[in-house]
Amino acid sequence: MNNFCLQPWIGIHAWPDGSVFPCCMYNSKTPLGNLNKEKITDLVNNEYYQKLRLEMIEGKSPAGCQRCYQLESSGVQTLRQSTNQSYGYLTDDIIKEKKLTMSDVKYVDIRFSNICNMKCRTCGPELSSKWGAEMPILKHQPDPGVIQIPKDQFWDFYERALETAEEIIFAGGEALMQEEHYAALNKLIELGKFNVKILYTTNLSTLKYKQTDLFELWSKFNRIEIYASLDAMEERAEYLRKGTEWSKIIENRIKIMQLKKVKFSITPTISLFNVWHFPDFHKNWVDNGLLDIGAVRLNILTWPPRYQANVLKDKKPIIEKWKSHINWIKQVRNDPNLINQFQSVINFLETDHDHDNQQYLIKDFHIVTDKIDEIRNENLLEVFPELRDQL
Repeated sequence: MNNFCLQPWIGIHAWPDGSVFPCCMYNSKTPLGNLNKEKITDLVNNEYYQKLRLEMIEGKSPAGCQRCYQLESSGVQTLRQSTNQSYGYLTDDIIKEKKLTMSDVKYVDIRFSNICNMKCRTCGPELSSKWGAEMPILKHQPDPGVIQIPKDQFWDFYERALETAEEIIFAGGEALMQEEHYAALNKLIELGKFNVKILYTTNLSTLKYKQTDLFELWSKFNRIEIYASLDAMEERAEYLRKGTEWSKIIENRIKIMQLKKVKFSITPTISLFNVWHFPDFHKNWVDNGLLDIGAVRLNILTWPPRYQANVLKDKKPIIEKWKSHINWIKQVRNDPNLINQFQSVINFLETDHDHDNQQYLIKDFHIVTDKIDEIRNENLLEVFPELRDQL
């Protein structure tokens, strides 16, 4: 049962367009259903969900779950593994009874809309409304505008899910800009669920929403974790996540440091853009007291392939840099779990992952990047000169 995962029994992950998956790691090209076409109560037990659960029980490796398996092969701790650790007490009964249906939702990850104030290089219009204006130029596709979960047939289910949930994820778009997020917090307060685990993935650009006092709402809860999507610092950050004002990121980080009950980490996406620079960013924030050295959750990009870090031509100096950074980590805090995270990036760089078509991926990278640079009046190599001989 090495491939088994509990997410299909306890989790729901939905995109703004209504696509539903068992979790955020599942292949986004193959949703198990859509909220615009069927009721959520039927969807989570439809034939596709049941087929996935049966494959798990039979010890198979479902096609939609390959991202976790791929990352685990490089030593990366995945959502599959952490879910099994947290909810492992459910496993024996599920397998013994060959249970193919979902009872109570315990892990809720709903992307209410694509409303966002940034257009990150590794994102798109599905999860960022800011991207839409560029689609007619970039791909000759219309601007999809704001995309939202169909509230009329969803919100009742969501409120019931909040009653049984043990973990709730807010991400985007940008969750802190979305009214549904605040409605959900108020519902949790109404239910008295102050010990539920609330996790945020946020670009950290804003801590305000209309007249709402976000810090006052957060003060009600005991288990809030913020994961800031920060891949780099200064001009590199502003290039990678267009719309970033680096001075504002620093300001908001300092504000959050005042909240003693809120746990803060960063969750960088490691891609070919920032794989050279990220150790410098990590050390800078630790040295300046902005980040605990272990407050990192590395996310290794696997899609789209043109942005994977191991597409680069000469990975040896990058690997040496990460090894040196690991030695620095050991001197500050010899934390095996933290070290394993950074080692997993080295493992990934050393694994080609079928990159026999490396030249094609590099060509694809240049085509897309040059076009976006032209639209945004930017220049990759002016911001990332370290990539000049790598692509």
